[in-house]
Amino acid sequence: MYADNMTGSIKRAMSESNRRRKIQIEFNKKHHITPRSIQKANKEGIEDMEESEQFTISLQAKIMKNMKSGNISLTWN
Repeated sequence: MYADNMTGSIKRAMSESNRRRKIQIEFNKKHHITPRSIQKANKEGIEDMEESEQFTISLQAKIMKNMKSGNISLTWN
């Protein structure tokens, strides 16, 4: 956190973060948990984007078709 002055709000926020961190560390020790980063393939995000883009293109095509035919309502058939 960056600030020119340590305000009361900043001090309280940092104190609360430290309090929660201490509780989490104690819990992890008690239950023999070693924190580690999640492992997720980057490809999953790319596939989701491609699927979303295909949906958007399909929706745009449907809108254009309806506009050209004079039917401006969007029905999902």
